[in-house]
Amino acid sequence: MSILILDGIDKTGKSTIAKKISDLTRIKLFHSTKPWKPYEEFMHAINGEYAVMTRLFEEKIITELIIDRFIASEFAYLEESDPEKNFNYLFLLDKRLAKVGVKIITFIVDHNVLLQRLLRDGEDKQYNEHELLTFQQRFIDFHKRSKCDKILVDTTLKSVETCFVEVMRFIGKM
Repeated sequence: MSILILDGIDKTGKSTIAKKISDLTRIKLFHSTKPWKPYEEFMHAINGEYAVMTRLFEEKIITELIIDRFIASEFAYLEESDPEKNFNYLFLLDKRLAKVGVKIITFIVDHNVLLQRLLRDGEDKQYNEHELLTFQQRFIDFHKRSKCDKILVDTTLKSVETCFVEVMRFIGKM
């Protein structure tokens, strides 16, 4: 079974690498949208869509899938003053994902490099520097707490190709 979740802050290369993995392995790629907002929509998503997808993995209805963004994005981007509030369910889903062998690849990048990439792509006005640092720290925190087989990929000084090879080694495809 190959269920891979690529998550992390914007502009780290996760979508590019997800597509490369999908192209090479012929495993279907699912792009999740940006995290759910407001909070009521988030609760609907984790009780609905995420729970259903997790059950499909558990029942082996879906045995191969690459997911670009999943529950760690909810943990990182949710507009709640206390990110721990009501997140027990996310970690219950994470435990269920770990039991079926899901692998998580979390992408991070130095915040100065992130700011340069956002500026380059004209997306520098969406979040302030403090928010970006907070989001990235939440991805790291989720990564540390996840029970899934996982790897943290820092794309600050690495090319997309180098990161791709690192990820392929982790998932056992190289």
